[in-house]
Amino acid sequence: MKVTVNITPSEYRRLSDEELIRRYTDLHEPDAINYLFERYGHLVLGTCLKYTDNANKAKRLAEDVFVKMINDLKDPESHYHFKSWLFHYLESYGLADASSKLVIPEPFAHSQKKKVMEDAMAELPADQKICVELYEKNNSYDAIASVTGYPVQRIKNLLNVGMHRIRTYFLTHSYRHQ
Repeated sequence: MKVTVNITPSEYRRLSDEELIRRYTDLHEPDAINYLFERYGHLVLGTCLKYTDNANKAKRLAEDVFVKMINDLKDPESHYHFKSWLFHYLESYGLADASSKLVIPEPFAHSQKKKVMEDAMAELPADQKICVELYEKNNSYDAIASVTGYPVQRIKNLLNVGMHRIRTYFLTHSYRHQ
């Protein structure tokens, strides 16, 4: 049986991220996760705002990311350098959901979407561009690796960064063409 010691809010605020995670995962103290949210919620919300078209959607997305993240705190990597882990988690998992839920304005004609997509692709570095192009043609990671000569892990990284850049470009440039 684990013994917990009740601590005050000011004591919680002084705890390191690692200690808050330990108190949550090992001692089952729900307050510990609240202080992590208090510490990083505004940063996650700011990142989510870049991917959505309004503050309410960004807030819901930030909450969803934290809910998913809570389940993955058992990963020992999350205990060290939590802030870096959180933003990697956010980019890898949370915002993948956001990109599938992005709403493209109806008045935005197909030809305009195509033009913005072409412009976004033109902005990518060559290694990201070739990986995205091959992936968009439904090639597997292994097929892309055989064409490019890159290791599969690098291809996944290039695709992740490339798709992030395309989404960001699309969001920042699509509204200009309406």
